[in-house]
Amino acid sequence: MLAPDGSRKYLTTLKGKPILLNLWATWCAPCIEELPTLEAVAVRAGDAAQVVVLSQDIGSDPSGPQAFLRERSLSHVQPWHDPENELSIATGGALPTTIIYDREGEEVGRVIGPLDWNGPEASELLAKAGFPA
Repeated sequence: MLAPDGSRKYLTTLKGKPILLNLWATWCAPCIEELPTLEAVAVRAGDAAQVVVLSQDIGSDPSGPQAFLRERSLSHVQPWHDPENELSIATGGALPTTIIYDREGEEVGRVIGPLDWNGPEASELLAKAGFPA
């Protein structure tokens, strides 16, 4: 996967803070609809946790999804890119899919489909991982 700086990295490099990992694509309407609520989580979390939005736009230039987010004023989510769709394939291919990890890198929750990340169900999942309220 490609980190926002364009370097190839693995998710394990993010270990140490709770992580919300969202698999999305620029062509996925439900993904786009939930992006502002993911941005709100990132703002609330600040430096205490990480919100990573991993673009599943196959083969596209990573700057495309980054520009897509910037155009929508979504600057607090971390825009990663998975040009071969490796993680999406490994998790069943449904978009959006969100996986929540605690600071040790253990999965504590998974949501397939869109979710209001400002709602009570999301708050419970995020608290499990150690996200700030």
